[in-house]
Amino acid sequence: MTSRLYLRWPDSLWKRLTVVGGGDHLPPNEWPRVPCWVWWGGTNGARERYGTTVQEGGYGYVRVPVSALPLPPGVQRVHEVVYWLLRGAVPVGQVLRHTCDNRRCANPWHCIAGTQGDNLADAYARGRR
Repeated sequence: MTSRLYLRWPDSLWKRLTVVGGGDHLPPNEWPRVPCWVWWGGTNGARERYGTTVQEGGYGYVRVPVSALPLPPGVQRVHEVVYWLLRGAVPVGQVLRHTCDNRRCANPWHCIAGTQGDNLADAYARGRR
C-alpha cells in the first residue's frame, strides 16, 4: 500500500508546516527566515528509563520516498529534510543544531551544522541538560 504522503511529495511536506507570522502562500524558498516554521505532522515521543525521562520528544519526523533522491529514503527528521531541500546536504560527520530551541521548528536558517559535542555544549549552556 502506498502512503498518501508519497503521492504528493514534497507538497505534502510543506502543507504540514506553518510559518509563524504568515508567508505560507509563498513558495518555501521565499518563506521568511526569522520566524519558526512549525511542524504539525508526526513527532517522536519522550523516552523514559526507570521512570526518568532520558530523551525529550517532539522532533518532527517524515517518511521520505525513494523517488526523492538524493535525499536518504525512509523516516527522517523534518528539519534535516527541509535543510537538505533548501540549503543543501549537511557535511559528513556533523549534525544540525537548532538555534531557536524549538524542536518542532523546521526553518533551515534556524539550524547550523556542527559536531555532536557542539550540540551537547549548546544544550548545557542553554540549561536543557
